[in-house]
Amino acid sequence: MALDLHRHDEYSSFDGFGKALDLTRLAKKKGLTALGIANHGNMNGIVEHWKACKQEEIKPILGVEAYFQPKFNKDNPKRDSFHLCLFAENLQGYKNLNRIMTAANTKQKYYKPLVDFPLLEKYGEGIIATSGCIASFISQLIIKGRKSLANKAIEKFVSIFGKDNFYIELQPYELDQREGQPAKLQEKVNVALVNLAKKHGLKMILTSDSHYGFEGDYDTYMKMHEIGGHADFAGKTYTQRYMPTEQDLIDRFVNVHDNDFNDARKIAMKAIDGLNDIEGKVDGEILDKLHLELPKVSDDSPKLLMKEIKKGLKEKGKCTKEYIARCKEEYKIMVHHGFEDYFLIVHDYVKWAKNRGIKVGPGRGSVCNSLVAYVLDITEVDPIYFDIDFRRFMRMDKNKMPKQNWASIVNHANGCVA
Repeated sequence: MALDLHRHDEYSSFDGFGKALDLTRLAKKKGLTALGIANHGNMNGIVEHWKACKQEEIKPILGVEAYFQPKFNKDNPKRDSFHLCLFAENLQGYKNLNRIMTAANTKQKYYKPLVDFPLLEKYGEGIIATSGCIASFISQLIIKGRKSLANKAIEKFVSIFGKDNFYIELQPYELDQREGQPAKLQEKVNVALVNLAKKHGLKMILTSDSHYGFEGDYDTYMKMHEIGGHADFAGKTYTQRYMPTEQDLIDRFVNVHDNDFNDARKIAMKAIDGLNDIEGKVDGEILDKLHLELPKVSDDSPKLLMKEIKKGLKEKGKCTKEYIARCKEEYKIMVHHGFEDYFLIVHDYVKWAKNRGIKVGPGRGSVCNSLVAYVLDITEVDPIYFDIDFRRFMRMDKNKMPKQNWASIVNHANGCVA
């Protein structure tokens, strides 16, 4: 087992470099058996990451590096936020990640989508959290000398995610010294984190916080980073943020901390065990188990659908026996499969778009075989006029939703599925 967990790709805008399939193929060459994704404040690349991992037979671990505040105040929001890594342990956790990021983007966005303790308490089930990088809430409390608050923060995270699903994250780097900050900042934070992990009986993990794949991508990554408005961080800070092997992580940690611990290698190995623990407990088939869950339009959706069909027939001047009989036949099959809400929802957003001058296609594929879709103005193709058979679109023995492709639906949703 070998895992690169805390990892960014091109969906971390101007702070991640590399495409999903290229990075996954690299991971396989490096002997990794699982690959995480944790882009800044979004889940946009998750489906591409999942598909690439499946293609290369590597376990996908789905997550996000969220922007965290202890409590979001909508009346007096603060721009300052901290980093927090969240990963889906199972299907419920993935759904909750979507709910968290939806709320952060729609209800708690102030410069960035903000996640807070109340949101985590509401949707924490099935999620694995890590203490995060040097920009995390706990690390920043340590840097500011607020040890008591750091302990309380850990207790709060543990109360939400449980002792088995909250991990102390170590990173084996030397940070460039900046004005107003002490030397060897990351090393000092790591020492404090190791002590906090022991005090609270928590497992540790060792992560690369990788921002690009190949070691040779460093110069390109840095230029992109600067284009994004970041300062030139040329130096030690990012030179080792390429995708590591397990041995790379261990060696880096030992090199950085050989004088800080009696046995730095032993601590590194314990942190690798923590990564293995996460890899073992995460369900690698999450998106395979995902199915479309539609909201209920009405308590009496079948009647509402029939009402809209009759209205459409009348508006199009198609109230003949042939058209009415065909609509009744299609309607019977749609209701049999429980698809009435689906057609009402599509009818609603297509109507909304057309009323606002937003272009909507006339219809493509087998949906043009449906007279109901035509009378509801979902399509503009009359299947009776063109003598098209409805059974190619839907039948009593075909119980899948028309044109259902859940992975593409999730991809278009961009992590904002409520």
